[in-house]
Formats: sequence, C-alpha cells, structure tokens
Amino acid sequence: MMRALRIQIVIGVVLALLIGGCGGVSPEGGVQELALESTIVEPRTGAELMVMLDQDSIELTESLTIRAVLQWDDGVRVELIEPKWVELGWTLESEHKGAVTFDGEHFIREDVFVASPFLGGEYLVDGFGIRAGTAEIGKRIARLAPIEVRVDSVLSENDGSELEGEVLLAGMPEEEIAEDHAGVIVIAAGVCIVIGGLAVWYIRRTHDDETQGVDPASVLMIAAHAERLNDEDIGSLHRALIELKGQYGGLGVIAREVESARFCGEEIDTAAVRDAARRAIEICGVAG
Repeated sequence: MMRALRIQIVIGVVLALLIGGCGGVSPEGGVQELALESTIVEPRTGAELMVMLDQDSIELTESLTIRAVLQWDDGVRVELIEPKWVELGWTLESEHKGAVTFDGEHFIREDVFVASPFLGGEYLVDGFGIRAGTAEIGKRIARLAPIEVRVDSVLSENDGSELEGEVLLAGMPEEEIAEDHAGVIVIAAGVCIVIGGLAVWYIRRTHDDETQGVDPASVLMIAAHAERLNDEDIGSLHRALIELKGQYGGLGVIAREVESARFCGEEIDTAAVRDAARRAIEICGVAG
C-alpha cells in the first residue's frame, strides 16, 4: 500500500510539472479561528465558570487547548468538575492548575488542559462544571452545555485514494497551456495515467493475492505474534479491528489506540500495537 501511494505521488508531481510547472499561488495569510467560549453562573452562590477553546476544528495530529476560568466571592467554596476525557474520546496530554488570585472583588483561578483526539469525526468537550457552596446554602452544582469540535482524520474510507487523472486535468486553467504544446501534454499525461493505473493495479492485485482468505480474527492473531510489524501489517490490523468492533464491545477503543499509533507522525511503537492485538484477541475469545 505504501509503495502504491508513493507511485501515485510521483505521478501527480510529474503531471503537475508537465502541465502547469512548479509555481503556485497560495493565499496571503488567513483568518484565525476565534476561541470558543461558554460561561455558566451558579445563581445561589454567584460562582462562575468560563471555558474557552483555542479552536473548533483541528487535525487528528493536533491538540486542543482548553482553558477553564473559575471566579467566586469570598466565603464561597468552589471546585472544578472536569470531563471524563477517555469516555469522550480524548487523550489528556497535560493539565495545569493555576494559582488563585484576587482582583479586588473576586477570587479567580485558571486551569489549562491540552487534549488530543483518538480518531477523526465530531467530538464533544462535555462535563465541565462547578461544585460551589456556602455554610448557609450547602453544595450546589452547575454544568456547562457540551461544546462540539470537528476533528479531521488522515484516514479515508478506503484507507487509500485512487489517482484521479481527469480531476487533475480539469482543474488546470486552459490559458496556461500553449496551443503548440497541447497535444504533447495530453499524450504525456495519458501515458502517466495509464502507467500509474497499471502500477497501482499490479500492487493491489499482488496484495489481494497475499491476503485473500485471511479473516479479521486471523489478522489479530498474526499481529499479536509477529516479531516485526510494518506499515501494511498495522494497517491490516486497524481495518480488522474496525470490521470486528461492531460484534465485540471494547474493540472500538483498541482501534483508536492503533490508529493513534499508526498516524502519530513518529516512530510506531510496535510493542504497543502487538499488545493491543493481544487484548483484542482476549475480547474476541480467539484461541492464541
């Protein structure tokens, strides 16, 4: 699969050089997303909680920064209620409890959390609240409404995209192609597409022949006992977990762990991947 992807990238670069050259125009600057903000006040005690997110849309490899600001009056006891990060699909990378300050009227504390998602999709930052009380009123609880965050995953539906030659050609301005070279460019582009298509077909046919007849449970067994795991092995394990997670509860979390390791952008911890495969075998009840 990785070889096919590299071939597709090379062909795409060749087409771009043939048709439009290496130059390109990129937008100068952009509009930065404003931080999302949500506030709640517990009416009996006057304690206030404000939660701010640095952005509402992130890439799977990025992290989200959440700031929770507490404000209360003298005589009020306040405790921050935090989300259940793992249940919401987040990995809490770090948290920093701020110091309590006094602005002349209120006590203030700011806590900072940095979280990263397991998979792409729609995520919630939910569960933030305050537990406040006084000797006269007792304890009271107020919770914020959930805030939605969009996570764009690098994983596509079929775990690999086909080379779309027609789309590339359709996006080229006609005025940039000289009439006297138009025929040569079209022929060269056609040859590249044919070669690329044949190469991708051959590699995928070879891979299909190798993996034909291997059921998802066997893939888990192979990954759990393999001495070495390459990118394609981990990809097969990931797809097997996704296929089986509808039948066995708990495999969804393990699938997220494997995807996180697979697309972490760093050297893959194969020992952790094998451990995930072993845990999946235990859940499925496969003899190993």
